[in-house]
Amino acid sequence: MDDAAAKGNGTPAAASTSYSAGKFRIMSLTPEALYYQLGSLVAETPELAGPPTTETSRWIARAVELVEMAGGLADTIQLRVATENLDGILRARNAQTIRAIVQRALAKAELERCRLKRRAPSSSPIRPSMHSRQ
Repeated sequence: MDDAAAKGNGTPAAASTSYSAGKFRIMSLTPEALYYQLGSLVAETPELAGPPTTETSRWIARAVELVEMAGGLADTIQLRVATENLDGILRARNAQTIRAIVQRALAKAELERCRLKRRAPSSSPIRPSMHSRQ
């Protein structure tokens, strides 16, 4: 019995050609955590154009979930279509699409992280300028 079936969701991790993240839900992440998770995902990208493996299936499930969290309905739909057709004759093209979508999600997460950092109030107390008159 594989890990997914052992967890009680009844879906084999590597045998399924559908990589819907619905069964792999995790709690939502902060923009900072999402950025780091996506960066880690990009760094660990397996050879998607090769034969399917358990590692590839797990990576894809994680990719679908993180892309959904990063936002963008179009990317989520396109990613699902590409992952569900990864075993077809257009495997190399679908693998390229998957990598591009994950990279785009990482870029979006980075922009959101930077935007929030700029908006965050400074933790240091406000001190009068040395040039201000007292």
